[in-house]
Amino acid sequence: MKRLLYLFSFVVFLSQSVSAQNPNKKITVQKSFGTVNFYMESEKLTLRQLIRVTTPCETACAEIKSSQKLYTTGIITACVGGFIIGWQAGNAIDGHSPKWGIVALGGGIALASIPLTKRSMKKTLNAVGLYNSSIKQSSFRQIDRSKLSLSFNGNGIGLKMNFLL
Repeated sequence: MKRLLYLFSFVVFLSQSVSAQNPNKKITVQKSFGTVNFYMESEKLTLRQLIRVTTPCETACAEIKSSQKLYTTGIITACVGGFIIGWQAGNAIDGHSPKWGIVALGGGIALASIPLTKRSMKKTLNAVGLYNSSIKQSSFRQIDRSKLSLSFNGNGIGLKMNFLL
């Protein structure tokens, strides 16, 4: 009985690991006003998940990592500019006169973040395109074409594997 239990747990583990490693799925892009969302089989992907998914395609992974650095730089730049503007707005609310040169500097810093985030998005879209094109050209990645399952019938328990070509 213990052997059957060990065999069953091994088969379940093996089937889960085979189904989790599915690199042949395309990433779809959904654009809406101001945002771009990435999906793989109706599951929304974050930037970290995109990096993990595109790891088999080295060029796409490197492009997404570069995009992530640009995006982080853009967000930090926008926050610094917004802080400077908010600081001077707080001075104005408090009754002190705002220093308009510093407000202009904060606005310039905040505006400098826009091209950084746009370039980051272009790099991410390019990386997704690279990844999707590498899937089409790849002939050795056929893991999702096979199916591993546990079979029960009148003769007992068995491991069933189908290869779809």
